[in-house]
Amino acid sequence: MLEWLSSKMAVALGAMLLLSSVTAFFACQRESIRRLEIGNVARGIAGFIDAVLDLTGETKFVVACDGDAALIIPKEVGGSPYEIHLRRDSVIIAQEGRTMVAHWTGELHFWQHHDVAIDSEVAQGLDADHLSLDLLSCQRFEIAVDAVLIDGSARLLAFADLAN
Repeated sequence: MLEWLSSKMAVALGAMLLLSSVTAFFACQRESIRRLEIGNVARGIAGFIDAVLDLTGETKFVVACDGDAALIIPKEVGGSPYEIHLRRDSVIIAQEGRTMVAHWTGELHFWQHHDVAIDSEVAQGLDADHLSLDLLSCQRFEIAVDAVLIDGSARLLAFADLAN
């Protein structure tokens, strides 16, 4: 009787170990897939901004999770919303302790120029005062390339702001 009971306990213990290892494997796979999806969102936004920065004229594009946006991003990753942090040369996607960063060449600016001529010192001060744009995953934002009169000459600068 004792041998029978100990063999049943060994089988139950083996089954629990097998079940826990399979569960851990799938949890690890799920985490890897979620990180990959977050990375895809970051690279998609960075690639889009990089393409906009390469344009040679004034333009404006909307990024959103629905509607008539030029770039449509997912509302959620893995069933949860995420945060978008735009910086001058990169985007950071953050979700529940996970972060992914993607970069572009060129610079984004986060201040309003209002078609007013400024000098380069004022532009540098505005850049220092407005370092980023922080959004939730489904907030609409726009990337615009505008001509700004700086030190008497028109320069094309890229701006990011909430969409109307």
